[in-house]
Amino acid sequence: MRVGLAYNADVFQPREYDSGQQPRAFEIRLSSFNSSIDTEVTRDASNGQPGDRIELEDFLGVADDETIFQFDALFRVAYYHRIELSYFELRRNGQTLLERDINFGDETFIAGTDVETSFESKYVRLAYSYSLMRDRQKELGVTAGLAFSRFEIGLRANDTQQSEQLKVSAPLPTLGIFGSVAVGSKWRLGADINVFALDFDQNDGYMAYFKLGLDRKFGDVFGAGIGYDLYVMHLNAKDDELNGTFRIRHHGPKLYLSLLF
Repeated sequence: MRVGLAYNADVFQPREYDSGQQPRAFEIRLSSFNSSIDTEVTRDASNGQPGDRIELEDFLGVADDETIFQFDALFRVAYYHRIELSYFELRRNGQTLLERDINFGDETFIAGTDVETSFESKYVRLAYSYSLMRDRQKELGVTAGLAFSRFEIGLRANDTQQSEQLKVSAPLPTLGIFGSVAVGSKWRLGADINVFALDFDQNDGYMAYFKLGLDRKFGDVFGAGIGYDLYVMHLNAKDDELNGTFRIRHHGPKLYLSLLF
């Protein structure tokens, strides 16, 4: 009895690099992904009194499913180097009748109060990437950069004229690894992982960003793809802006279009 294994060797591109077919240096990508969001915040009082842990979606009625638009730009420098810029923002609102008292900052919102909640977040990342290996079949590299996240959360009760706001600005270095492999002549499967843990002065926490995508070329200029994104951030701080804990996670499938030139 014989056991054999067969595969189609034409699925992947040749390993040899063809210097006469260098890819275009610039790529602009516009993405839209339907994101499921979980947000949790604790805002201590100015005198150090601990605040309550509040889930914005489940307790305050903030939407937990939103469409997020993202902009990415990539510039290749020589063959093994590239610069990346990413940006997205998210705005949400909610309104609910409180089922219990909550302590948020220096305000106590009592049960039965009609509370309006606003949430806004922005994310910018600038990074440099170096390809450890790269040919027409595959690419594998490492990334180092800086990510800047800004969050604003506001609670307001019109009946009692109470309001409290939380602003969080978190610049974090990022380290990551990325890779892609060509499947046929038009398709490419890629993944990108960025993580960083922070423990400095009065702040500690972590951030993680993961994306997976399958691209298809339409000629030399246009492309499109589908993928999945996951973004997680957890920050503990004892300063005038936060003085508490902030957690957010959003993830979901995405569609994107790209332009190369």
